[in-house]
Amino acid sequence: MKRLIAFLSLAALCLLSTEVLSQTTFTGTMSQDWGDGGNWTNGLPAPGDEAIIPEGLVVRNNGVIDNFGIINNFGTIDNFGTIDNIATINNFATINNYGAINNSGTITMDNFGVIINDGAITNDSYGYVINYGYIISEGTIDNFGTIDNFGIISGTINVAGCTHTNATNYDPSATADDGSCLFSQTAYDAALEDCPECINEDQIDEGFSCIEIWEPVCGCNDVTYSNECYAFYNGVTEWADGECDSPNPYNPDFDNDNMISVNDLLALLSVFGDSFVSDAVCGNGVIEGDEMCDDGNDDPFDGCNNCQLDGSPQD
Repeated sequence: MKRLIAFLSLAALCLLSTEVLSQTTFTGTMSQDWGDGGNWTNGLPAPGDEAIIPEGLVVRNNGVIDNFGIINNFGTIDNFGTIDNIATINNFATINNYGAINNSGTITMDNFGVIINDGAITNDSYGYVINYGYIISEGTIDNFGTIDNFGIISGTINVAGCTHTNATNYDPSATADDGSCLFSQTAYDAALEDCPECINEDQIDEGFSCIEIWEPVCGCNDVTYSNECYAFYNGVTEWADGECDSPNPYNPDFDNDNMISVNDLLALLSVFGDSFVSDAVCGNGVIEGDEMCDDGNDDPFDGCNNCQLDGSPQD
């Protein structure tokens, strides 16, 4: 019985395996253009197809290739456009990239595989690159996923992550900060002991880019910062969760964007609502808003000047 079940399972597997991907092979009959269906034995590669570039042929991409199947390259791919790989690229020969390769699937390079990159390669968080060949880069490679290198990679690979050692999620392998760093007050207790003042100039980094998230903290300097990252890199050594009760009159950079501009004035005005704006019309004989008097004239010597009583703060 077990043998019969095993036989039936094998038969079912064989039946399923007959539903292989459709194949289309590049011939270059019309030109080197990937996007010309006349250059392929079975028309342009459709989603799920296996596209084969034979040895000795050169295919040129000037548009966008969305790969949801398999590309087996034994020739040369010259990419001047964009290749978005969602599935698999097996490179046994050469890919010259002058445009962009965005990988969310798997790119495998054998011992003779070469990628010459003069453009941009992005390996996203779902991407996987297995290199047994050569990746020669004069462009940019941004890696958010996994690269297993058993061959040679020349050039710089930017590994995204948190590069700041004081962060709770510091990534020692990261070479390009992605703004994901997280900070806690506890992490800076040692720094606070060394510098008990509210502002530690040694930790000020105006060029650091914090993650844009509104989790306000009130610094020991009575300034509200968007989050603890902004507080720390503005030199603040202590802070508490939440906004400060009132704006700091000595901080002209009210919105903490490291620039003094009209936005700071607007932010300041928003705190006080419409207390700076009055709908009162001085001189109409009606006491309105913050008017102390309104005698309907502009005589400054009759005891009511500019709708304020003589001797008032606005006199």
